[in-house]
Amino acid sequence: MEKAGIIKKIVAGGLGRKTRLHTEQNELISLRRALIDLPGNMMSKTASLLGRPRAAMPWWPTVVIPEIEEILNRSSRVVEFGTGSSTIWLAERSKFVLGIEDNKEWANATKIRLEKLGHTNAQIVFAKNSNYYQLSKKYGNFDLAIVDGSYRWKCVEL
Repeated sequence: MEKAGIIKKIVAGGLGRKTRLHTEQNELISLRRALIDLPGNMMSKTASLLGRPRAAMPWWPTVVIPEIEEILNRSSRVVEFGTGSSTIWLAERSKFVLGIEDNKEWANATKIRLEKLGHTNAQIVFAKNSNYYQLSKKYGNFDLAIVDGSYRWKCVEL
């Protein structure tokens, strides 16, 4: 991948956001928070784009990670909208993780990473549109919901 393509991929915000540095309302996030989190996140993303394995760490604000880790336990059931390294991190700390993903290639890549690491307590579901944010009752209840993917506004409405 050419250098410009890598930089674009690192900065891209996805559905509904100008860049990774913008909220869903397209407000620029705190410069202080961005400066703290961005270097590590960019290094991790760049490594993955270059074909190197990424650490199984969530790409969340660094202050949130210990707080989530504190509330999780081996009996926790988690639903995560948007999958990736955070899914693996959650699977290492929970009884069950349901990952909902609307990018088929990314869903498959996350499944493969989970399998390679021996995590059998996570299920990745490829879903589009309303199937993405409307959970089937067959999955039961969850102790924690992580919204870090598409349709964020719809995921939190339910």
